Amino acid sequence: GQVTGELIGGNLCMLAHAVGTPSEPDVKGKILFMEDVGEHFYTIDRFLWQLKRAGWMNKIAGLLVGDFSSTKDTTLPFGKTIEQIVKDVIPKGLPVAFNLPIGHQPANSTLKCGVRYALDIRKNTVPLKEQ
Repeated sequence: GQVTGELIGGNLCMLAHAVGTPSEPDVKGKILFMEDVGEHFYTIDRFLWQLKRAGWMNKIAGLLVGDFSSTKDTTLPFGKTIEQIVKDVIPKGLPVAFNLPIGHQPANSTLKCGVRYALDIRKNTVPLKEQ
């Protein structure tokens, strides 16, 4: 899909904890990016469901999923990948891109929050151009 919108986002845990507080961002029509480090799969699932229940997934224009490094599982495996967990909470047709170099790994791109971008998700590339 192709969308244009202001870029917002960051650490998934911090985004989820902002829901219902004065720090909660206005996500309507925006491109949301997220990443995290050291979380369990079940915790990532819970954070994403919190954002969905708060209406975020129906308000955003697009979603960029960065690096979820040092992700942990439990003794009884959660049984889903990050991609599957995300796909469970997004509405059909929402432009989403996975495995972007955003997060806590050496390959880490800098994004400008609050700036408008044009996002064009294609099969093998994800051009994100500042407007």
